[in-house]
Amino acid sequence: MTVIQHDFRKKTEQDVSSDTPKVIPGYRLKLELGFSSPPVWRELDLCGSLSLGDLSKIIQICFGWNNEPGHLFLVGKIFYGPRTANGRQDIGDEAKTKLYQLEDVMPFIFTYLHDHGGGWECEITLQEIFTEGVNSRQPVLHDSDRANPPLGIDDIHEYIELLRQIELEPANRRPLLARHDIQPDFDPAHCDNDAINTLLASFNP
Repeated sequence: MTVIQHDFRKKTEQDVSSDTPKVIPGYRLKLELGFSSPPVWRELDLCGSLSLGDLSKIIQICFGWNNEPGHLFLVGKIFYGPRTANGRQDIGDEAKTKLYQLEDVMPFIFTYLHDHGGGWECEITLQEIFTEGVNSRQPVLHDSDRANPPLGIDDIHEYIELLRQIELEPANRRPLLARHDIQPDFDPAHCDNDAINTLLASFNP
């Protein structure tokens, strides 16, 4: 059995400034809603100079969430969030933490907790490293599967149960959707990549 060892301790500002690469790499990250079945995911190409704060805004765009401050990242064993996250002093500042600084720990634990994990978690997987960098700091949606859960749904388990009920009772589809203020033409299997990329194109890091 191979035991993977890694030092998850937070780097000091001096460490961070001293290991800045000459070429900032790019990354392909897969974002998947935790416990979603069928899986709901997005695959993005990103510049490594973007901060975790930028990534939070990008994730919110990709899943149709409002840009709310109630979120946290867990990377390795360190939590990161907005500077004033719950007034806690043990949380790293997401605005000052660049993606390339976290490259070594991305493959271990990389999770986004929307609403502090109250209903939604997003598992982030490093798919590819572009060592020569990328041409733009603008994020690009590379691929995806399935629609954003509607905003009227409180958590992934409620969403899965709604989809199950629709499958079991197709004749009651409209009232089931109306109960959650969801439009009758909602298609859970469809993700509009072009619409997401249009929003990402206007994202200002």
